[in-house]
Amino acid sequence: MKTIVILGSTGSIGTNTLDIVDRFPEEFRVVGLTAGSNDEKLEEQIRRFKPRLVALSDASAAARLRHRCAELPVEILSGQEGLIQVASA
Repeated sequence: MKTIVILGSTGSIGTNTLDIVDRFPEEFRVVGLTAGSNDEKLEEQIRRFKPRLVALSDASAAARLRHRCAELPVEILSGQEGLIQVASA
């Protein structure tokens, strides 16, 4: 099984990539996701793929997401440093 991080997961390329991951769950495990500011779409992806680490560029969006996903075992980061940390996972 390959572990992967999807950068820009809420955009068209990211969502298409996650559709492929969904079709081959025995092949891939999503460990990280990043997005700009679409916290609602990222929340759907967190609940579906259960990554351990996510980041949003927008700090306000990250704060909203932290509130809504408080019960989930995911670390939610924000800003450039957060994006770098997820990309390095």
